[in-house]
This record gives sequence, structure tokens and C-alpha cells, in this order.
Amino acid sequence: MIILDIETSGLDPVLSSLVSIGAMDFNDNSQVFYEECQVWPNAVIDAKSLEIVGMTEDQLRDPSKKSPAEVLQNFIHWMEKRNDKTVAGQNVHWDLTFLREELKKSGIKYHFGVRIIDLHTMCYTKMMEKKVSIPVRNNRTDLNLDVI
Repeated sequence: MIILDIETSGLDPVLSSLVSIGAMDFNDNSQVFYEECQVWPNAVIDAKSLEIVGMTEDQLRDPSKKSPAEVLQNFIHWMEKRNDKTVAGQNVHWDLTFLREELKKSGIKYHFGVRIIDLHTMCYTKMMEKKVSIPVRNNRTDLNLDVI
């Protein structure tokens, strides 16, 4: 199983860009992948995303960084060496949707598969099973990675 987390310049996978990919092989935690890239030239950069990724716009546009396509190719190469390529993470469906769009922009074909493990669902289910109160904010679960 691959634990995946990506950072992006915004929430729209068409208008925004990949910033970084972080992943770990759950079955062998010595196998870790992390790379940052420069954003696409015309990518939208949200102020909130800058806050989340902890970088400035100049850092995101840094031409000395690899392109998104290079980082994606490196990630695919790393993924190909894993025995279990099932992807897991917090909001992993969104991460994969974004990565698929980035692959399309780069002209790279790769299929992540459709089966995923969503940490939010796993935690929610376990908390219900143990009859633990599930945190709620704005009438929705507030199970973030800190809680999980």
C-alpha cells in the first residue's frame, strides 16, 4: 500500500499545478518518495495554498526546480518498484484526481487503479465501532490528519 500526499497551488486540477508529491510504501517504510516541482507557467496560485505549502509564489515558480512532468515520471518510476500499488491517504480521491489531470497535461499515460484506502473513512468507522465521539465542525466531520 502506498500512502500518498500531494501539495498543489490551488484546488482546481485544471487551473492549478502540482507543487510536490510525497509517498511512502506502508509495507516498507524505508521506501519514501518526495519531490517538489515548479508550477506550470500559467498556473493559478491561491493565497491559501501558499499558506498550506509554506512557500512563496517565487518559490513555486522557481525555474531551477524540476517540471511537474519530471516529478511525475520519477514518481511513476518509484511506484513501479512497489509490490502493492494500492493508494491510501487523507482525501486520496482528490489527490488522485489532481494527479490524473497533471498526467494529462504532461502527456504521460499511467493508471493508478480505482481501489483506494481513505484514511478518513477508516478512522470514522473505527470511532463508530468503539463508540468514540466523532468531532464535527460546520455540520461535517472534522477528522483531519492530526485527529486521525
